[in-house]
Amino acid sequence: MAQAIRAILVAALFAAPAIGHGKDTAPPPTQAVTNPQAGATYTTQRLGTLAEGYEAQLVTLKDVAILKVGIRTRGKDGNQVRVPAGSILVREDESWFCSQSFSGEEDDLTRGIVCYADMDNDGRFERRRLKRSRSVSKFRQGQGLAYELRASHTQLRPVEGLKRVLVFDGYSKGKVKLRRIEFLLRPSKPETVERLRIELPDGSGPMQVDDLEFYVDSVSQDRITLRRLRGNL
Repeated sequence: MAQAIRAILVAALFAAPAIGHGKDTAPPPTQAVTNPQAGATYTTQRLGTLAEGYEAQLVTLKDVAILKVGIRTRGKDGNQVRVPAGSILVREDESWFCSQSFSGEEDDLTRGIVCYADMDNDGRFERRRLKRSRSVSKFRQGQGLAYELRASHTQLRPVEGLKRVLVFDGYSKGKVKLRRIEFLLRPSKPETVERLRIELPDGSGPMQVDDLEFYVDSVSQDRITLRRLRGNL
């Protein structure tokens, strides 16, 4: 009998949730995100992206800077890195704020992580560097990057998991040719590709891929103009 009671107590100890210790570490719920937003009308060239979908979580960032104007800079690979107006920069240390990357890649020098500093606290960043570089450049006199500070900012952030992309492959014999590509945000893996043929004999009208609905205004072998209605990829 004593052994049975002991067994029940041990089982209850492992099964019961901890009470009064630490914080609730359950991650925030995810939600499906599809870009462009519903209601957007746009034209895509052949081999261009019609839509992309992923799961995201609402996260709150503390002590951030928001750019009032956009800027372009050059990455380690020589390609331009665009940081648009309204971008959220996260505090790196006492002086530096850095842009964000959601790719999960280790080599963020080519992924757009650029850092800025306002050494004289005049509301303009006058120095910049790539996050992993010690080389610092200065803006020309009077050409600093205006920003505003905020104590916190809430935004949707992609989570690790499956990302889906819908690619326009052309139009032939009354059918819209598409590719649905799936891959993991992190870690990277070979993509899976599904080729689709959507009947659209008149070259315009409603088009649906699973839960994602469009209205096609016009389509040819080289381009498609459509409006995203509702649903997610």
